[in-house]
Amino acid sequence: EKFLLVVNYTPAQSISVVDLDKQEFVAEIDTSGCSVIYAAGNRDFYSICGNGGFLHIRLDDTGNVSLLERTPPIFDPVDDFLTISASRIGDTWFFVSRENNVYAINMQPDSISLQAKWPLANTDEQEDGWMISGFHHTAAHQSSGRLFVLMHQGEHHTFEEPGTHVWVYDTKSGTKVSEI
Repeated sequence: EKFLLVVNYTPAQSISVVDLDKQEFVAEIDTSGCSVIYAAGNRDFYSICGNGGFLHIRLDDTGNVSLLERTPPIFDPVDDFLTISASRIGDTWFFVSRENNVYAINMQPDSISLQAKWPLANTDEQEDGWMISGFHHTAAHQSSGRLFVLMHQGEHHTFEEPGTHVWVYDTKSGTKVSEI
């Protein structure tokens, strides 16, 4: 609760750090090829990268970078790339891909790992054209361990269209438990 992080596209990608107590700019962190911020601890966060990996950044108590490292790829950025919208339960972030898969990625201050991957739709649902919808397709409910995914039927290029249904998944088993 000390620092504000701002994602910049100028057109280069970077993150600005602002000290809220002092009300002053601290630093700008180059995040070339990586964007968005996913929390992983008090001073740790990750940014998703175009190579299928993540950029791990840790700030010291002054807001300056004390760790900056790229992880190995966790997903295929060409054949199954992740959307940047994700929902969190505990230390696990749930991403969906344009190919309608869920990736459960655990983000810790000292590590990042793929915990599970499962398809949103079975073969029949895929053949019927079911896919993710909108720009922020998911929401998570911590106490029930449920992931809610906005879905619609359409052609592959219509993934940003408004959703007509919400599919509910149990995050422990990766199974669909309900449709709304």
